[in-house]
Amino acid sequence: MINCAVISGGLGGLGLLIAAWLAARGAREVVLLGRSGRTAPSPALTALLTTGLPSPAAEGQQRLSAGAASVVRMVRSDVSDGEEVAAAFVGCAPDLVCHASGVLQVVLLTTL
Repeated sequence: MINCAVISGGLGGLGLLIAAWLAARGAREVVLLGRSGRTAPSPALTALLTTGLPSPAAEGQQRLSAGAASVVRMVRSDVSDGEEVAAAFVGCAPDLVCHASGVLQVVLLTTL
């Protein structure tokens, strides 16, 4: 069982999917790290928690929205700053750390 999972880039699309997946499998606490400093759910997170996803992730969102065993915590943290990361881990000894941040940008090779 996962007591605490930390997801960097947790407020993006991939991070939210991973959070739902972990909750479906019984994670007790999911800490979503993001550089945006968001502390209230975004429209994307609200949609994930209320409308669900195709199985098996839908199980996780229902668990998150019902507030069953999972607690979701959003923390402003830049993973390139060691002090911010250490502060994010206070109160959570992670069993799992997942790096889900990234930027998708389509660029022609000739423009690089």
